[in-house]
Amino acid sequence: DRTKSQSLDASAVESGLWPNPSSGQIHISRPAEIANQSAIYTLSNADGRVILTDRLAAHASQARVDLSDQPAGGQTEEVVRFQLLPNR
Repeated sequence: DRTKSQSLDASAVESGLWPNPSSGQIHISRPAEIANQSAIYTLSNADGRVILTDRLAAHASQARVDLSDQPAGGQTEEVVRFQLLPNR
């Protein structure tokens, strides 16, 4: 059913998140499995605290995220998850 969203854990598919860990700017690349599909990505720290949720447009292959406003020393390894948006 194309109206349901699908969640992907980026650690289980081919994607990139670098540098990791970071307390500055990071880059998130889209997994090949969801190329050309709009998606919501959620960036969390290793403790599960959500740092950011944002949309990645279908035409974008990666996102750049600025983490410099996060508390100093609070960054540990980050985890990114993608949720596909339903096709309309």
